[in-house]
Amino acid sequence: MSRADGVVHTASPGDATSAQVDTTVVDLVISTLGGTNTPYVHTGGVWIFGSGSDLVETDAPNPLPITAWRLSIEDRLRASAVRSTIIAPTVVYGYGRGIPNVLAGNENGGAGGEVRLVGDGRQHWATVHADDLADLYVLALEKAGSDDYYLGASGANPTVRDLGEAAAHGRPVVEEPIDATREHLGAMFADALLLDQQAFGRHAREDLGWTPTRPTLLEELASGGYQRLS
Repeated sequence: MSRADGVVHTASPGDATSAQVDTTVVDLVISTLGGTNTPYVHTGGVWIFGSGSDLVETDAPNPLPITAWRLSIEDRLRASAVRSTIIAPTVVYGYGRGIPNVLAGNENGGAGGEVRLVGDGRQHWATVHADDLADLYVLALEKAGSDDYYLGASGANPTVRDLGEAAAHGRPVVEEPIDATREHLGAMFADALLLDQQAFGRHAREDLGWTPTRPTLLEELASGGYQRLS
């Protein structure tokens, strides 16, 4: 790491080890890169902000239990002498992978083949294509200063119902009681997907010149990019 031109921590495991993994990474980064000009980009997450109709980087955190552990780690990094940038991605999609599979039926489909919404589907998801997000990481490495923070948000904020209907391809789309969603997705994950979040990524556009250009999640679902696997 000490000989690198730049360092990127792209993601946490997404399981019970996430907090310890990120703690270990940031410990190493602070001890190795502190006081140097080597840029470090750290991955956070938009769920730390809770629900909001126009989330921005300066909003006060309002994290759910699934993501509350991020705050102390990010605070340590931002208080250190590392030339750091934190990127908080929204719902990442592309190449048939990620959270949208919950709606496509690959992880959440009913026995009858219907698309089961997460709750009633009225909540919005802030979204970003994986390739647009990758462009943001490159720009952060090349242009960001120290202690910068960016939401990775394309500006497309569809409702879960709109996403479910785009994914259905003729299958029924059904609402689901929140308790049922929490039971089969796990309470903490379900509660995160039930957040009503909209974000537009203006800071990254204005500060770094980031311009998301890939198809929206609605377009990917409608075009068959997340066809049901069974």
